[in-house]
Amino acid sequence: MTVYNLPDDITFTKTIIEPGQRLYAPNEGSNCKVIIKFLPIDYALNENLYNDLLPLNEEININVGFYSTVISNYVHKCLITMKPNELSQLNFNYSSDLNENQIITIFIHLSSFECFPEIYSMSIDNLYNFGLKHKENANKSFH
Repeated sequence: MTVYNLPDDITFTKTIIEPGQRLYAPNEGSNCKVIIKFLPIDYALNENLYNDLLPLNEEININVGFYSTVISNYVHKCLITMKPNELSQLNFNYSSDLNENQIITIFIHLSSFECFPEIYSMSIDNLYNFGLKHKENANKSFH
């Protein structure tokens, strides 16, 4: 069991159930194909708290670093530690208006990913477009 202490007081526990393959993990901007399952499935959570992870139990595409909900922030932080074909269990404390400090358990299967080029290797045009994408994502979050 590994506990990751990340910036912004984001602390979660990641347990690797099935190890992945290869050496590399997704970086910011990577396009990941993932399957996400909540356990148990009867959380008293509003779907708006994780709507960018829907639909659950189906393969979806996630662009690492571009999230709009608190819960998906945890998923994105976990993805940058995962290898292709890895199945991990993610646990973290979450408090909402309805429930005080409930433990959320999410299973994440990283099917595959396309690594995004590192920032230092990008052209000026690509850097501009990457920054613009971050700006648009921020505008959606704080609108």
